[in-house]
Amino acid sequence: MTFPSFDVDGDVRIRVHHFTPDADKNAPVVVMCHPTGMCALMYEPFVRHTSGVNFFAMDTRCHGESARGDVTDWAGFEHDTSAVIAAVLERTKHSKVVGLGISSGASAHLLNAATSRDMYRGLFLCEPIAFSADTDLSTRAALISSAERRRSTFESFDDALKRFSAGGPLSHLDSDCLELYCRHGFKPKGEHEEITLCCAPEDEAAIYRSGPVNGVFTILSHVEAPTLVIYGAKSTTFNEESARNLARKIPRAHYKELENAGHFTLFENPRLGADYFMDFMQSL
Repeated sequence: MTFPSFDVDGDVRIRVHHFTPDADKNAPVVVMCHPTGMCALMYEPFVRHTSGVNFFAMDTRCHGESARGDVTDWAGFEHDTSAVIAAVLERTKHSKVVGLGISSGASAHLLNAATSRDMYRGLFLCEPIAFSADTDLSTRAALISSAERRRSTFESFDDALKRFSAGGPLSHLDSDCLELYCRHGFKPKGEHEEITLCCAPEDEAAIYRSGPVNGVFTILSHVEAPTLVIYGAKSTTFNEESARNLARKIPRAHYKELENAGHFTLFENPRLGADYFMDFMQSL
């Protein structure tokens, strides 16, 4: 399945995919940002379980079909998100969007929403990365090291899908989301079937390395849009306490647990996540 797409050019070229080109012109507009290491087209199973919404999703810098850019400062993700939303608003002739994101993608929306408040009608955010001053960072070095050592090349799409399905964190993804990751989170390498990651291991590691100083926690009180913070019931990154503490920092936020999902939330349980999202849209 293919979707129309277009590029937004700022300091980095960003590819934007339009999942619902036949949506009613008055349908609410949603701009989606994906987690580190993944890609925009993985949202298709989630979108499939919704209705009456006009969805756009961006491949963040160094991911998917977007160009490579500086990821040593998360301000770049904020700037890209702002540029994409401005382009989407121009195309749709709407005045506001709903921002949806997972992990670092949720953080990008928060950074932008704190400074570009007029862009947002609401925020649906799954486990945003936000570090307080007292956050325990003892496991961060292991995460960075794991990214640096990540296998980047596979013999074929089928080889990658088989290996990721067999075990590890990605084996918990919804099967359709995992297939989309293998098809669009990789690109051809050479003339044979060999494929390699779109997000290079050194770029993924750089994003993790700069995460603790991303500034998200300090701007939460400046976010004015109605916000729902989602955390996965099986997540090792978030729990009810951390979701509640983060939501308390945002003036108009609530939080909710997503059953049968870990940190990647909507990519693990897209059907239930879509139900939660449609309920959220009704509340705006």
